[in-house]
Amino acid sequence: MDRSTSPLVEEADAAWEGRADGGHGGRARVAPVRKVVSLLRAELAERPLSIEARWRLMRALYFAGEYASPGVAEAKACFLEATHAADDCLTHLRMKAMESSSRNLSRATPVELVPRLAGDPEAASAFEWGGVAWGMYALAEGMLAAAREGVAGRVRDCAEAVIRLSPGLDDAAGDRTLGRLHHKTPSIPLVTGWISKQEAIRHLRKAVAVAPTSLVNRLFLAEALHDLEPSRIDEAISIAEGVVADTPDPKWLVEHERARADAKALLKTWRAARR
Repeated sequence: MDRSTSPLVEEADAAWEGRADGGHGGRARVAPVRKVVSLLRAELAERPLSIEARWRLMRALYFAGEYASPGVAEAKACFLEATHAADDCLTHLRMKAMESSSRNLSRATPVELVPRLAGDPEAASAFEWGGVAWGMYALAEGMLAAAREGVAGRVRDCAEAVIRLSPGLDDAAGDRTLGRLHHKTPSIPLVTGWISKQEAIRHLRKAVAVAPTSLVNRLFLAEALHDLEPSRIDEAISIAEGVVADTPDPKWLVEHERARADAKALLKTWRAARR
């Protein structure tokens, strides 16, 4: 869809840019992002096949749940709605891919869809936020239970598709998500036996190399080093100290302020444990 023909999406994009207004210390006011969600729901009511509106809705619901929700139940409701949007988006992307293929792709994974969707400006973002939606749902539900439901595989497939379609998207979102997944997901034989601490570190180092100004990338790397490689605790502390001392990117103000606050809290815990 040509975004110029969709006033609601344009209005939602403008509202999204103001999501940090009135926020403080990594917390956002709910009203700005609630407006984004409302506009995108209205767009989807008019154009239910819109992929550009659906991935933006996932992004807004993630932000609402993670940074603006007043409590756990409200956050989980946001993440659950985002997973429904992710499933719908995958269905529509499969349909789109089949327009130029004789194969039945109705059950294709995001990675299997990549050859048919390369060059599609909406596909990478759809997979990015689909992976985030399922990842946040897993954290809210409990990683062990979510892993047994197959959520980890969904997040992995979305993140790998993003890496293949647009590796630098949103500060290396694919590598950041995949690294975080390998860090936080328990390894369960025959379910998530593919989880690897080495892959966690590799992907997060790559994310930092691609987007070194991302405080979120650096925070996640510091956490993974601390938790997975005890010999590198000094490096983890040094990275976290840099996150606290650095200046947030105005494009990701709330997100980076949260990263700074989280890094500060972790440093306090890590230093206390070493005494």
